[in-house]
Amino acid sequence: MSTGKQRIKPLIGYISKTKLISIIVSVVTVISIIMFSSALNIDRIDVVFDTIPIGFNQDKILELARINTGDPIFILNETKIIEQIESGFSDNSVKVKNIERIFPNKIEISIFERLPVCAVRIENSTNFALADVDFQLNRIVTDEEAKDYIVLLGENMRIQNDFNIKHITMVRQIFLAFIKINVPYYALHKFIESIYCDSLESKYTVKLRDGRSLSFVLNNKDDVPTIDSGLLVEVK
Repeated sequence: MSTGKQRIKPLIGYISKTKLISIIVSVVTVISIIMFSSALNIDRIDVVFDTIPIGFNQDKILELARINTGDPIFILNETKIIEQIESGFSDNSVKVKNIERIFPNKIEISIFERLPVCAVRIENSTNFALADVDFQLNRIVTDEEAKDYIVLLGENMRIQNDFNIKHITMVRQIFLAFIKINVPYYALHKFIESIYCDSLESKYTVKLRDGRSLSFVLNNKDDVPTIDSGLLVEVK
């Protein structure tokens, strides 16, 4: 017969698990209340543009976004919204830079519009393809409409299916040179009339709208030519 004191097994482990479960349930409950609280329902959606939009407005963006006021701010699917907006522009002219939740109940959509600055002849066609400074735009115009933009000239300055042609993409370096002397990217075509490429010498001749001309030799895609800032005139 044992004469020692009976040891009572402590309930510490059991109590800890019970508390842990209770804490988890409480946290989930609080999160659920916060997520679905009417105080955090969307009641305002703002659209912010880099420049004044051309050809569309805030209403068009909101229509494509399909965000409903009254929905909980937490359940937004940003990826889906971006896809819905950008796919609404077949010419690839709109890029969604960001969708931001501003608590407690505001959504802000930041939009970048790819504005056409140059025109490239389409092979075996009288039409031109318009391009932005990054050659991401995809818009077709007639030869008459192309005159409003920087016309790219030269034997190798034609496209078939895309802009991925060395002598065409090198033109972007010329655009960057003008942007560096404070010509706005969206106004380049008001300053430059055409760019002619002599592909044998990799020589680019830039004809300005005021009649002056500049020439550059570009061999490397990272080369940005230097332009005297004194060349800059008022862009109207």
